[in-house]
Amino acid sequence: MDTKKYFAELSRILGRNEIQVAPPKRNTLPILLGTHPACRVGPSGELCKFPGDLDSPETSDLYFKAALIATKVKEYMTVMEKSPLLKAVALDEEFRLLAVFNGAVLAGRETQHGYKFVTWERDYNFYSF
Repeated sequence: MDTKKYFAELSRILGRNEIQVAPPKRNTLPILLGTHPACRVGPSGELCKFPGDLDSPETSDLYFKAALIATKVKEYMTVMEKSPLLKAVALDEEFRLLAVFNGAVLAGRETQHGYKFVTWERDYNFYSF
């Protein structure tokens, strides 16, 4: 997986959860508490602390919250990367097929604003004669 893409998506999702980050540094994404690093996310989604990172009860809470988000983002990006393209009539955008169950389809695609996921039911009779 492209680390730059992962850090960009993770930064977007963390920001939506009101968690501040700094630009990637030394192949990690610093998670901030105020203006100081509390912990960092590595390219494989693991969290670590560097000497000099803040250490307090607030940083522990932030660490665990960020760890959950980092794991989820890594998981869906990995699944998207490995999933086949969805083959369907009348699609004007490229989707990846994530799951099919009982005629319901889960698919996703990468956009310039992050990943988007959709569901719908297959209509097997669309072109029946």
